[in-house]
Amino acid sequence: MLVAGLGVMGSAAAHHAARLGARVIGIDQFSIPHDRGSSHGETRNIRQAIYESPGYVPLLRRAFALWRELEAESGRPLLRLTGRMMMGRPDGAAMSGALATARQYQLPIEVLSATEVRHRYPVFEPSDEMIGLFENEAGMLLVEPCLTSHLELARRRGAAIHFEETLLGWTPSGRGVEVRTSRTTYLTDRLVLALGAWLPNFLPTLPLTIERQVLLWFEPRARREDFFPEVFPIYLWELGDITIYGVPFWGDGLKMARHHGGQSCTADTVRRDIDDADIAMVRGPLERHMPLGMGRFLRGQTCVYTNTPDRHFIIDRHPAHEAVIVASPCSGHGFKYAAAVGEAAAQLALDIPPTVDLGMFRAGRFSA
Repeated sequence: MLVAGLGVMGSAAAHHAARLGARVIGIDQFSIPHDRGSSHGETRNIRQAIYESPGYVPLLRRAFALWRELEAESGRPLLRLTGRMMMGRPDGAAMSGALATARQYQLPIEVLSATEVRHRYPVFEPSDEMIGLFENEAGMLLVEPCLTSHLELARRRGAAIHFEETLLGWTPSGRGVEVRTSRTTYLTDRLVLALGAWLPNFLPTLPLTIERQVLLWFEPRARREDFFPEVFPIYLWELGDITIYGVPFWGDGLKMARHHGGQSCTADTVRRDIDDADIAMVRGPLERHMPLGMGRFLRGQTCVYTNTPDRHFIIDRHPAHEAVIVASPCSGHGFKYAAAVGEAAAQLALDIPPTVDLGMFRAGRFSA
């Protein structure tokens, strides 16, 4: 089988396919790691009280288990639990969604008043009408070690990993697929498309849109030690129609980003520079609610979200070609699930019943 795209979804698919005994070729148009797609930025959040839909919980539980297995096999720390604090009005979509998920799956979660949030983490300054939701089983994934571990273990099991090789096109051929790249032509029995923001170029019938997103790092005004992961959680602010998330101090600063609300673009036309308006989109709302974290701006990066109309994943066979597997346009919340998405894509490609029910991720929901 051939995996096109070796970001977090593709690298996981290559790893799991090789683990299941398949002969695997993986290709990517860039060297890994790179900052052109959606699998960079040092850290990603992982949590269990999912506000997007309770239906993600089984996939996430499987992902947690697989990340821990990957840690053990690779010998690298990949997942750092810090706890997670969500803050906002109790009737907000994210807050109420997280509570609904926690109740349905009996997840341990603390509901805190604004006063209790401020007492526990003085850096947070929610207004009195807000509440906090704290879950202990949450934290951050380390992006580059996750990618590197999947790819190294895939190679160890015989996978051929090719960087700087661009997918040009694919055509059904018998019961397989002819895949044309910038180097050669392959004939493969299965093709996994894990192309992220480049997916619309090869699956134009799917209703996908690309959105520019900005990752920002700030020097805190308070002591750095007050924001270290040993004492400070990942967090999310739901401020009306603005959602901002962040992680503890890691590397050289506090990483923060607005979730959605970015400019429409394509993978090839996304604006890569960071301007004052990008910084203000985060600094403005958080100067009121987290002023001790909003010191000097250090640096920024762009990434891209590949969005479906309902902002849920696609993990499925191509609607018209059984030999082609689509591995998740993830609408900006996919990294935490990647270990399980990769396993599911490999299982579909190898005609193995998936470990997790993929019913809510079918491509056919957009056929109308």
